[in-house]
Formats: sequence, C-alpha cells, structure tokens
Amino acid sequence: MKDDIAIELTRRERDLIEKYGYPFDDIERQIKEAKNTRGSVEIIDGRYWWEQVIGNLSISVNEDVRSGPLIEELCLLADEIELILKVCDRPEHKKGKPTIRLLPDAE
Repeated sequence: MKDDIAIELTRRERDLIEKYGYPFDDIERQIKEAKNTRGSVEIIDGRYWWEQVIGNLSISVNEDVRSGPLIEELCLLADEIELILKVCDRPEHKKGKPTIRLLPDAE
C-alpha cells in the first residue's frame, strides 16, 4: 500500500505491542507469525494503524499499567514509533522508503 511503513521490532517490542498496543488485524497477524523469531522482524502496515498502536500504548500507560519501569518502556516505544512516522514524512525518506530500525536490538 502507498502509505505502508516498515518498522523493525525486537521480540520485546513485539511482545509489548501485542499486550499493550492492542494491534489491529495486520500488525497482530505479523507479530503472531514472528512469535518464535529471535531478534528483529520487519512489521509493515499503514500510518493509520501505527497511529492506533501509539494511541493504544498511551491508553495502557494511563489506565492499565502501574509499574514505573514498564510505563517508561511503553512511553519510549510509543515515542519511537511516533518519531518514525515523522521521519517518514520527510521528502528524502519518501524516495526509497527504507525499513526504519526502532531501537537498538538488545536480544
């Protein structure tokens, strides 16, 4: 699709999105397909759906999560995805549309 954005996610990031980002069909399917994959996996979906993940992570932080370190981790994940969406708006990015690495791979 024209506005698809590919983001490389570590297993931990995928687990956080699956549990706290309440992903919709395509992102959820890709995360489940990569469930047993170690390291980073490219997840692709449209801007709208990534924005929904950001919003859902924020809701989880404000309503569901009590652990300080987990709140920080979820906020960082949401901020990083939001930054990627902003980078994708830059004209120089639109030329090649490379996959964007979210966070350093800690696995």
